[in-house]
Amino acid sequence: MCDEVQKMMLFHYQRTRRRNALTVAIILLLMPVFLGALGYIAESQSQFLEMYLITKHVLAAIAVILLGLFVWLMVSPAKFEIYVTDSEFYCHHPLYSEWCFRVHPREINRIEHNLGYGHEPNATIVMVLNNNQRYQVCMTYGYSRKRLYEALKSANPHIRLPENINRFSH
Repeated sequence: MCDEVQKMMLFHYQRTRRRNALTVAIILLLMPVFLGALGYIAESQSQFLEMYLITKHVLAAIAVILLGLFVWLMVSPAKFEIYVTDSEFYCHHPLYSEWCFRVHPREINRIEHNLGYGHEPNATIVMVLNNNQRYQVCMTYGYSRKRLYEALKSANPHIRLPENINRFSH
């Protein structure tokens, strides 16, 4: 991104798959430490050898799966990105098109925090435009909603935001 655009950013967050791969790599590197700690702690227990062998095989299977995930994350360049400028609120999710949009902040009427009913209630953040068009805002990444809402308020002083950024209502 060029420096001029970077300076105009009121809010910016991105998470690449390579960054996620780093987390997977750390877990892979810690797995032998966990196995060693188990061996040290449980060595005096009866049936230790059987438990240790089962744990070793389970961890090996998990390691193979994580290694495959690591490789996939490294070769796939996709990223999640969300940003706000004076003229644009942009969100791109690499897997879910319903979380991808680009709107002018002045077109946003309000942000709603909704908690759905049902067997497994789910929390959603919905952006409602002046023309009543709705977009769902992705919540699955660790960006600061507080900073996002402050940036949106800066770009559009008339936007209505939830009173509490952590509260969702039916």
